Amino acid sequence: MHRYLRQMTAFLGDNGIAKMHRPERLEVIDPMPMTPTRKISKDELKLLKSVGQALSGQGAHQKLLECLMKAP
Repeated sequence: MHRYLRQMTAFLGDNGIAKMHRPERLEVIDPMPMTPTRKISKDELKLLKSVGQALSGQGAHQKLLECLMKAP
């Protein structure tokens, strides 16, 4: 389990959030995709999510990067 996920779930548990409402996984995106006006690009985040779900197993990160490099 990722260190930040442990910290987050512990914090939520300490503050009364039921276990069923706590996150099971954490995805760190660095750097966050930004628009030209320096806002988070929700369209690019959706693309990252959909491509990431389609890819699994060893080498998925490299495949994801390749797909993103081909995206318009």
